[in-house]
Amino acid sequence: VQIQLDCGKIRGLHEKLPNNADVFVFKGIPYAQPPIGKLRFKAPVPLAKFPNEVLDCTKERDNCYSKLMTGPGSEDCLYLNVFTPKLPSSGSKLLSVMFWIHGGGFETGSGDSVIYSPNYLVQENVVFVSINYRLGPLGFLYLPGAGIEGNAGLKDQLLALKWVHKNINLFGGDPNNVTLFGESAGAASVHLHYLSPVSRKYFHKAICQSGTALMEFVLQHKPEKKARNLAKIFGCDNGSDADVLETLRNANYKDLIKNAEKVVTLEEKRSGIALSFKPVVESSVTLESIVTKSPFDSIRETYSTQIPIIMGLSDKEGLMLLENSLQHAKQTNKNLTRLIPRVFKLPEDKKQPFAESIKKLYFKNEEIGQSTRLQLTEFLTDYHFKQLAHCTMAMHLKYQRNSPLFFYVFKFDGELNLYKKTVYHTDIEGACHADELGYLFNVSFLPNPNENSDEARVRNNMCKLWTNFAKSGNPSLSSLKWTPMKFDTRDRFTLNYLEIDKKLRIVQENENERIKFWKDAHKLSNTDVVKPKL
Repeated sequence: VQIQLDCGKIRGLHEKLPNNADVFVFKGIPYAQPPIGKLRFKAPVPLAKFPNEVLDCTKERDNCYSKLMTGPGSEDCLYLNVFTPKLPSSGSKLLSVMFWIHGGGFETGSGDSVIYSPNYLVQENVVFVSINYRLGPLGFLYLPGAGIEGNAGLKDQLLALKWVHKNINLFGGDPNNVTLFGESAGAASVHLHYLSPVSRKYFHKAICQSGTALMEFVLQHKPEKKARNLAKIFGCDNGSDADVLETLRNANYKDLIKNAEKVVTLEEKRSGIALSFKPVVESSVTLESIVTKSPFDSIRETYSTQIPIIMGLSDKEGLMLLENSLQHAKQTNKNLTRLIPRVFKLPEDKKQPFAESIKKLYFKNEEIGQSTRLQLTEFLTDYHFKQLAHCTMAMHLKYQRNSPLFFYVFKFDGELNLYKKTVYHTDIEGACHADELGYLFNVSFLPNPNENSDEARVRNNMCKLWTNFAKSGNPSLSSLKWTPMKFDTRDRFTLNYLEIDKKLRIVQENENERIKFWKDAHKLSNTDVVKPKL
């Protein structure tokens, strides 16, 4: 199967979906010049021409090199994959497009079909696109004094979106109906694009799975200092910004990735999610800038377009972090201020009382440790995900009220729960961070469930919900009406959400003790419930 693009001709595969329908697959399509040499750390440059007359796109190309890869990795990684159930023909209707941004903490992962095979989504008659983007220091080094404005990885994502806008009609996709969706760091990326006027013109709906731009793990801490500290590892002590850049450009990319974890700040280590290179608020605004102000400010802006959005969480997100937190339980019991999220900027005399109130709420009079694993999981879920997801929703409903917001909680605990299988505490009921991925994608190393199993039913429901939303902005099923949340002028948080379990059900959750605690804490800390300080 061949398609003619502006850059040249590509060759793909004609395969079959699980229901025996057709799928046309094009893997490893380059969407930018290789970001190597002088282009390292820079914004991506569009590709003018393919190297071959007919480019073989029957297999995936390199991941961005990282500590954890699903295939070969290198610095030359800016490729995307397209899966379409039908190629365009005269008079045929173009299909809705779903554009996937993978997670991995901005430092690992890829769009490869080892994990993100979209067969069950494509069966619902949508075109699917997945991408690789630069990670770690290659994607998120920030050194504005030397012309490195940061967020190269986000700019890779945006260039791929522009590529889709220009080319996806040639694959049967509708460039005017693109849904941007992602999980964890991918979801945070989606939300950063959602809050960027530069990006918004290239997509029309959004889905954020277990991540928003307001979450603590998203923005980089002391980014310029990190760049200099990384250069010191390679022998550049107290040099100019130009010297730092030259040193890092000349370093082997594998060595850059290997040493990146050495520059994580103490505050980032204390939070439990120690990620070194991540998005930044750019210091100067250019035509390429995506993050030009704090997301807490961007979400208050008025935008010319209204984009419907789904946000959601797993009910036990914190399981991902539980083992690490248990290993540091002794230090936490001795120093309770480790329980305070970094977004809270408290005077010294307020820290200990606030920490003790957190301890009392979650653990009563018990020590943090093995006997309080469930309580610790709940705390980690709230600390890293839930409280700032609720903050995001409250701000969205207040300032973006013309853009419908749907919320879900994924609770199903079954054979396809991708990450729960990797944690030590599988006896705790519920879904771990990223567990929903096994029900959207045909993950190569997970079992294939029986058609009549709960797993197959949950997968079928999720794929229909997500693709219905992509097609129309309404995720409802024939058997279930899922309505957007409503703005509440009384400053009360009433959460109407879809619970995804063996059966789907709409839940109304009033402001419980834990939600109220964090909301009040934001007020006390920052005088404004919806603008915690970074």
